[in-house]
Amino acid sequence: MDESIWAAPLGELREKVAGLDPVPAGVAISAVTASLALALLAKVLEIVRKRRTFEGDPHQMEALLEAVRRESFQLTLAADADVHAFNRYLECVRNKEDAEEAMRDAIRVPLEAARTVARGLALCREAEPHCQTGMTASDFRVAEALLSGAMRGMVLSVESNLRQLAEDDSFRHQIAGELRGFDSHLRR
Repeated sequence: MDESIWAAPLGELREKVAGLDPVPAGVAISAVTASLALALLAKVLEIVRKRRTFEGDPHQMEALLEAVRRESFQLTLAADADVHAFNRYLECVRNKEDAEEAMRDAIRVPLEAARTVARGLALCREAEPHCQTGMTASDFRVAEALLSGAMRGMVLSVESNLRQLAEDDSFRHQIAGELRGFDSHLRR
């Protein structure tokens, strides 16, 4: 799968995920989910700022919206990057090449995606005071829940891939330490 997963209709993507090809899989789908969750957050914020009862700072709201859109876009890139990184790893394994560096990339990509989701969750916390009333309150909570679930999927993938590296590998220990920092996001 060399083209962007965003190029296919949603139904086609679902069929590819349900198929036997190794990608797209967990991380790519988590990135798609997180990107859509941030798009939902952007929708909620757009509605909130247009309410007659909105009393917040319009400039702060615009900056928040821009940040939400930026992180959503980064996650679209992460979904494709994950497919590429995993395909590269499989190619190295098939060609009996040293796959360790490709595995490291297959760890770096979901880790960076998880960092992006962490920034998205921070944006949710910033937006929360504006999103407590009206019919959009449930959409706000759905966006937050989807982001948390996506992060959990990314962290699970990184943890699984780390087990492919030697136990005494310094990269493995560095990344494992960073993963512990995501615990606060996963317990919420």
